[in-house]
Amino acid sequence: MQLNDIEYFKKFIKQYINSFDGSSKENPLHVEKKFDLSPRDYLAFAEEELNKNTSVSLINCVAHLKRALDCQLDSFFHVFNLFNLFKKRNLKIEKKLQFIGAIGYLNSRSRIRLNSIRNKMEHHYAIPEIEDIEVYFDLITALVQLLELGSFESSGCDFFLENSDIGYHNFKICYSIDNPEINILLSGYDESLENINVSIKADSDIDSFAYYFKALRLLNIFWDRQGGHEYILKELGIT
Repeated sequence: MQLNDIEYFKKFIKQYINSFDGSSKENPLHVEKKFDLSPRDYLAFAEEELNKNTSVSLINCVAHLKRALDCQLDSFFHVFNLFNLFKKRNLKIEKKLQFIGAIGYLNSRSRIRLNSIRNKMEHHYAIPEIEDIEVYFDLITALVQLLELGSFESSGCDFFLENSDIGYHNFKICYSIDNPEINILLSGYDESLENINVSIKADSDIDSFAYYFKALRLLNIFWDRQGGHEYILKELGIT
């Protein structure tokens, strides 16, 4: 079974998700502080500057919001051992946000809006409008909160496949931090069946990796019964 092929994976999920019964979950990955200052520190600095409401303070506020975003993205990537990969490829903020969007933390409309406001305020020699700053502040704060929570999500989940017609009775998807990669395992009770174990590596195909990362996140949500079949299929682009 070519579960590392996205189209095949989609067909598999569509066919069997109604048979998925949550079995077990893995602990989150270890979250370790990497920087002296946190995204929350920069948000606090930004709020202080915003409250002063002078030309200089508004410019400083934007600078602190930029640092809050950069710090949160890099902190998140450290948790999942992706920081060095992004650094090696010299990927800029827009590509980082694109990846965050691809794994399900930021929809395209929000990303476009965030980039539009960011470009307007960071790349023009003008004093930013306070209305724009407030919107920017809210967007950055929301993304910081999402990625903070995302750092503590389960690193994997198992499902029983009830009434399986393929002989396999257990489906597992999990995050492996060493490489890093997404691992998918199908196993059965019948010893005549060999276990199917596939890996999608971040350094081989970052786009495919992002899709399976999103699948892991959504199946964790499904395991918790916070999202139904239709929601999961829709979010994974399965029709």
